[in-house]
Amino acid sequence: MGKHSNISLLIVAAGSFIGGVGLGVFIATDQGKKTRQWVSSHASDFSKWIDDKKNVTLQKSSDQLHKIQSRMEKSYKNTIPDLYNATEHIDFNSSN
Repeated sequence: MGKHSNISLLIVAAGSFIGGVGLGVFIATDQGKKTRQWVSSHASDFSKWIDDKKNVTLQKSSDQLHKIQSRMEKSYKNTIPDLYNATEHIDFNSSN
């Protein structure tokens, strides 16, 4: 329980610090306006970077899933016989 308490305390402390700095930056006067513009432009750049990384990751994941699917289909085709081909020459109409 001590470890969980330390982590919680660290999270609260870091959140409080970040919140205080953020509030101070956005409430500041003249210098605050420049800072807000800087933060806004960098946040926009960061958002674009995150979107690019998300798209690359999704594409790589999709490619990997297609490769896995293809490998699985090949392995199933090699181990499971095609029942249509195996039974197409059987005459079910003739009586013995």
